[in-house]
Amino acid sequence: MKEIVEKVIKTEADVAGKIEEAHSEAQRLVREAEDNSRKLVEEAKKNAQAEAQKRIENAKKEAEEEKRKRIEEEKAKEQKLLDARRKDVERVAAKVVDFVLGADEKI
Repeated sequence: MKEIVEKVIKTEADVAGKIEEAHSEAQRLVREAEDNSRKLVEEAKKNAQAEAQKRIENAKKEAEEEKRKRIEEEKAKEQKLLDARRKDVERVAAKVVDFVLGADEKI
């Protein structure tokens, strides 16, 4: 009978040890899963931030290009207007010269 009791006590101790090992292993697995989860979240954040930065840079480039294009268009319009005004001034100046020279010839 003593042997049976000893075997039962030993079996209970073995089972308790195995339960403790299983519990420890479960806790380790949970910690590992949490660590992996955090790493995945951090990686996703980094990827999202990199993508956002890339989109911001592209938007800046597009805005700068649009600005440059509009400035060039406005410069072209301004030059066209200046050319037209210069022609008007030259025409008026020629008429004044003709008038002055014509007036001198009459005197």
